[in-house]
Amino acid sequence: MEAELSRTELAKAQLRLEAMPRLQEELAAVRAALEAERGARAEADRVAAVARAMQEGETKALVKAEKELTAAHAELEKRQRISMA
Repeated sequence: MEAELSRTELAKAQLRLEAMPRLQEELAAVRAALEAERGARAEADRVAAVARAMQEGETKALVKAEKELTAAHAELEKRQRISMA
């Protein structure tokens, strides 16, 4: 009985050992996929940061252009009033 139990346990251990290379391959593949995802996320974060910076610059330029347009419009109205007087 004890010999049979020992053989069973030995067989289980051998099966686990046989599965190890496959599990190690799967682990390596998962690690590679994780590293690729991290790289892609880092690149996406970088691209998003550049886009935000560009948007901020465009917004500032738009605000400046609107102020200049408003000032030019006010100057035009002023000159038109003076020329009509």
